[in-house]
Amino acid sequence: MPNQCSTRHGKLGEILLEKGLIDEAQLRAALEHQKANSVMLGTSLVRLGFLNDGQVMAALSQQYGLAAVDLASLEVDPKAVKLITVEMALKHKPNARARPGTSLSPR
Repeated sequence: MPNQCSTRHGKLGEILLEKGLIDEAQLRAALEHQKANSVMLGTSLVRLGFLNDGQVMAALSQQYGLAAVDLASLEVDPKAVKLITVEMALKHKPNARARPGTSLSPR
């Protein structure tokens, strides 16, 4: 497993350093934790108490150039849930989508 995922927007650790959210020592500790526990860097940073989930999500959003969406804050339309069979859900693992007019719309 590589130490950090790199995209066209930079490595996660570099982004967090640039934002001043972590220091070099914390990054090194998190990279060691990541390697020892076979987890993602963001997970290591949260588990070690250096960052919270929101901070990691914001940095990942910047890294990938995508808007961050907290799916836990969205309501799932019961009509949409009824359209997905158990077999379909197990096979395709569909993503949650909000009703039209909410902050998250279907693609």
